[in-house]
Amino acid sequence: MKIIDRYFYEEMGAPVIFGISLFTFIFLIDALVEMMENIIVKNVPVKDVLSLISYYFPPVLVQTIPMGLLLGVMISYGKLSGNSEIVALESIGISMTRFLRPALILGVLTMGFVFFLEEEVVPESYTKFGMLSKKIAYRKPAVKIEEKVFVEGIGDYNIYINKMDNEVSEAENLIVFKKESDTPFPEVIISKKAKWKKSDMILENANFYNINSKGEKELSGSFEKQSIPINTFFGNFSINKKRKSMMSITELREAIIKRRKKKINSLSYEIEYQQKLAIPISALILSFLGVLLSVKNNRNGKGVSFGISLVIIFFYIMGINFGRLLIYNKVLSPIVGMWYPNLLLLLLSLILFYKQTRSR
Repeated sequence: MKIIDRYFYEEMGAPVIFGISLFTFIFLIDALVEMMENIIVKNVPVKDVLSLISYYFPPVLVQTIPMGLLLGVMISYGKLSGNSEIVALESIGISMTRFLRPALILGVLTMGFVFFLEEEVVPESYTKFGMLSKKIAYRKPAVKIEEKVFVEGIGDYNIYINKMDNEVSEAENLIVFKKESDTPFPEVIISKKAKWKKSDMILENANFYNINSKGEKELSGSFEKQSIPINTFFGNFSINKKRKSMMSITELREAIIKRRKKKINSLSYEIEYQQKLAIPISALILSFLGVLLSVKNNRNGKGVSFGISLVIIFFYIMGINFGRLLIYNKVLSPIVGMWYPNLLLLLLSLILFYKQTRSR
């Protein structure tokens, strides 16, 4: 590595870390407030809250790393330009293309890292986040369980609650469906009252009904009180049907192929797939643009760089959302709708590059 490259990397290091940290904190503010509420008001264990934050972190990084890279590159190159170091380097024959190389290499490395997060880390993080959220919800019903909501996927049980008192963790008039392996019909438990103590759901004044494979009532009875250990539901808990955001790029591509073969609408999967491809590549384009916006502005400080980066990011996010709207309205294809913000940024970068190389 040449001395000039190492110097540029050293100058970019701290600003890029600062930019990523800043945007990550901004994106996490709402989540952090909710987590603190869970600790203070709802008595969720600190360990579980910290685990939730750690699982939520990688999906946020996928979005904030390209943003932070833009800000970091603008700050570092703006500083070099403001100190007349860019002018000094130009005076000894170093071209604009040479200035760009360290930022572009960093952009390529960042792009690869974001792809790695999307493919390997984010799907697992989403899965663990969903599993832990459900565990917390059913250990402490006041956190999640609501009245008149059919809750599925608690191990072998599905629950419907007519009335819920979250203050004392008690429910009235609920129906519990327990899946049975030897019949397509579940065991049905109708309970007048239920309460939660630690990790147990205690049913009171309940009737139960077993239905055979013919759909006929085979056995029925009643009990005054029965305890169901909720925590055991999650011993072998897994999410059988992944949401699109929980899928890797490879899984999305496979899902699209399968749905097309079955002639099932795959539009939402195609949108997610194209977005997962477009966002990492935006890191490379934004690093390119960040240099071009900074080297001519000799008085760029952190505040100005932050303001410009915010404007660019705002329009980029708006562009993605607008593209999604146009796709669903069948105005654009998923490829065009998800990629045109990148193409616009690239076009702007090329125009600036052309103007600056012509003027030098």
